[in-house]
Amino acid sequence: MALDLNPEAVRLGTSVLSAVWTVDGGRATVSGETLADNVASALVTTNDDGLSILKVKISLGDGQIINQHIKIVSHDTYPSTTDYVA
Repeated sequence: MALDLNPEAVRLGTSVLSAVWTVDGGRATVSGETLADNVASALVTTNDDGLSILKVKISLGDGQIINQHIKIVSHDTYPSTTDYVA
């Protein structure tokens, strides 16, 4: 998942110093966080159906902090009762 923060940084005349990803609810996991050119990226995975809430705490060069919340709804469309023979 990528969060392009460049438009907001340009609007405010600053840059993004850090982006910290956390799971506020649900069973998703976040790994591999990166920040480059004001774009925060992370790998978000889940093995369960349901709702997860992510929070990205964004620190800007001018001292401002933005908290971005992302809602993810996951649903496994692969039926586990199907048997395949190779």
